[in-house]
Amino acid sequence: MKNFTTSFLLPLLIAFSFTACSSDSSNEESAAQNSTGDYWPTTVDNNWIFTQDGEETTMKIIGIDEMDGAKYYKFNQMAGATTSLDAQTSVWIKKNKGDYFIKMGEINIDFGSFTGKITGYEFIILKDYLEVNQTWSGKYTHTTSYNVPDFPTVVTTVTYTGKILEKGSALAIKGTTFKDVIKFSFTQSASISGQANSETITNYWIAKNVGVIKMETNGSVSELKSYLIK
Repeated sequence: MKNFTTSFLLPLLIAFSFTACSSDSSNEESAAQNSTGDYWPTTVDNNWIFTQDGEETTMKIIGIDEMDGAKYYKFNQMAGATTSLDAQTSVWIKKNKGDYFIKMGEINIDFGSFTGKITGYEFIILKDYLEVNQTWSGKYTHTTSYNVPDFPTVVTTVTYTGKILEKGSALAIKGTTFKDVIKFSFTQSASISGQANSETITNYWIAKNVGVIKMETNGSVSELKSYLIK
């Protein structure tokens, strides 16, 4: 388990750090279509270095785990455009044709005076074969527990929608021009025990045979500085 920096994929964990998760992820594998190319190469030791506000974060594939008959490629951490969370977890990516899944392991939170636990979940972050303006969606449910007497369990339902904004474009970052770029948005809307929704929108730029090259959430931007693909 690695120290977990809240990733560009999970800004909701900051907003709802008092919930724990159990997976109810939408499984759309049966609808997967053939990939239009490899937009997130997963060979072990592939790595990407991102910069945000002058700080660097390295994201690296460190191993392969088999779960439910499928191969999941494990990251050391997820680079992010949001704040850190004092927690530990494991993060994987799985690819099924043109569908890209992110899997979060159980999250153990330690605030010193008390601890908590967030069970894992999984969702589809990208469908690379969709055309501009096409979308995909899913849902998972959070429930969080803490070692605090009489602290209530809070149930959070998160619905997500991805939308392809651009395809086949080029983007220059730090002097390097990346081609065959897909830009897409990923919207997460969370409802806690029937209370009002809170929405977070993240934009991604992902290049064929490279991976994520840029991400933006609420004005915070992470950009690729360098990478190694094996």
